[in-house]
Amino acid sequence: MKIVITGGTGFIGSALVRRLAAEGYDEVYVLDKDISNIFRIESVKNKINLIEGDILNPKSYFDKIIKIKPDVVYHLAWYAEPGKYLTSLENLEHLKYGIDFIKFLFELGVNKIIVTGTCFEYDASYGYLSESTPEKPAHLYSSCKLALKKVAEQLSYIYEIPFVWARIFYLYGPYEHPNRL
Repeated sequence: MKIVITGGTGFIGSALVRRLAAEGYDEVYVLDKDISNIFRIESVKNKINLIEGDILNPKSYFDKIIKIKPDVVYHLAWYAEPGKYLTSLENLEHLKYGIDFIKFLFELGVNKIIVTGTCFEYDASYGYLSESTPEKPAHLYSSCKLALKKVAEQLSYIYEIPFVWARIFYLYGPYEHPNRL
């Protein structure tokens, strides 16, 4: 199985990359804009394939993804600098190019597409968060994430290809950014 992961050198993506490598998947491709910054996946670098490409620059990855012909794609790349990402205008760029990327994957015929959302898509005024909490994003970050989900769901319906939206809640663990601790 050929698996492509965007943002595979980040906090969440690197945990996925390490897990897939440990489980013996031999065709794991990490698409990232800076493949020299791999400290989080250094331990598995000989078990994966690093591909330089910026999700905000489709020309940097289109041909590479077409050549791989992935079965599954995990799209985890997004701007997430602690203290800045919630209101950053860069979220708009990730929404725009995220839609383009997901549409490209559907057109390519990828068997399954998994994209990460956020618990911030929910209405926080309820005092708790669950899958039944209404959606009501309060930041540009969560608004853009939710918009991407809605578009991807429609594309999934049109192309008849499975799509999974994985809402990530509060994380911690190895290689976490020190500004989040």
